[in-house]
Amino acid sequence: MSGKKRDNSINDLFQNNSLHFLCHGFLNKCTEYLIDNGLIKFDKTTGLYEINKKG
Repeated sequence: MSGKKRDNSINDLFQNNSLHFLCHGFLNKCTEYLIDNGLIKFDKTTGLYEINKKG
């Protein structure tokens, strides 16, 4: 999966909603891990997640 919302090529589509939601749930867990480990952070000013450049 490319992660691009508008990518509707056959290779990028799931055959059913169950697989789609399973993948989306896994992505949420990955995001949680990245936040918990300080690798990404949420910028309240921009409303976006960004890579945390600690130095």
